[in-house]
Amino acid sequence: MKKIYKLIFSELILNFFITYLAFFTIILSIDFLDKIDDLIVQKFNLYGIAKFFFLRTPFIHSQINLYATIISIMITLNIMAQKNETTALLSSGVNIKKIFNTFLIFAIFSAGFTFINDNFIYPKWSFKAENMLKKENLDTESKVSNLMFKTKEGFIFINLFIPEQNILFDTYIVKLNDTNTALHTVLFSKMTYRSGDVWKTKDGVLYNYTNHSAQKLNDVTLSEIDFFKNFGKFSFKKEWLGIRDILKIILSAKKSGVDITGYYYHLLDKIINVISFFLLFFIIFPFGFQLGRNKKNVEIIFVGILILLCFTVARTFVFKVFKTSGINPVIPLLVIAVPIIALGIINWKKNFS
Repeated sequence: MKKIYKLIFSELILNFFITYLAFFTIILSIDFLDKIDDLIVQKFNLYGIAKFFFLRTPFIHSQINLYATIISIMITLNIMAQKNETTALLSSGVNIKKIFNTFLIFAIFSAGFTFINDNFIYPKWSFKAENMLKKENLDTESKVSNLMFKTKEGFIFINLFIPEQNILFDTYIVKLNDTNTALHTVLFSKMTYRSGDVWKTKDGVLYNYTNHSAQKLNDVTLSEIDFFKNFGKFSFKKEWLGIRDILKIILSAKKSGVDITGYYYHLLDKIINVISFFLLFFIIFPFGFQLGRNKKNVEIIFVGILILLCFTVARTFVFKVFKTSGINPVIPLLVIAVPIIALGIINWKKNFS
């Protein structure tokens, strides 16, 4: 029996690679046509162009992996139905749950890699690709916490940067003495915010180590510091944030009363990207297996694509409407997940009970 499950799994992997390659080629071609003009204008050589699109591969993966996974499952079920393998397996007493587990293991691995890609690979590589298109390096890193920058007079440490609102938490501006051997002053700002074209400190303290004094500061402009003249002027994209960065922004900013609804939805989007594999699989597998048992192999692909299309449209619509309305992000999650789970339970009981 183990050989049967291995054959099913190997067929599933083969169909996935074929489907993935087809999607990857299409999206890469579209991305190439969209970006190549900018690269040519900036006089990128062949190596630079190849490096840029290589850095774009995590972005392409995040766009296609869900669809490649679900469609490869449908294709495998379709092939099993065409060759009457579904009927033969059931006739020989093979446990349906073990077949289900074979497909589920594949979905788990695929969803796991998507989680790793979306939170640890894609943010950094996307930032590097964007940085290549700039004439000068961006004035920060792809991360938003524990930032350290060297300045002419010392260094600046920023515990947390919230890009959308241009707010810094726990900022230390360290100025060294003339010989760079000891501290001269340290300006600590609990919260630093951008007002127009200038940065201002709120709840700050200036420590002077020369005369051993401390002075409280509030709404003091920091533009005289060269670092703050340009910091935050570029557009920081949310896809540069991993789930750890988003959680840190939410936990820190929530205490200060800053509006972070957009980050809640970005966190929700990352969660949906992973659980979508299981939501769709939970619906499509029972449908596909039942249609295969009835030798309706053509309908497997049709029903699967229809479910994928409906899910994509519903997800995009619900997110856009609820986010625009400023509604609690848990509600759209329930609106999307609950009907799918209910449909999956009904479908499972109908076909496999």
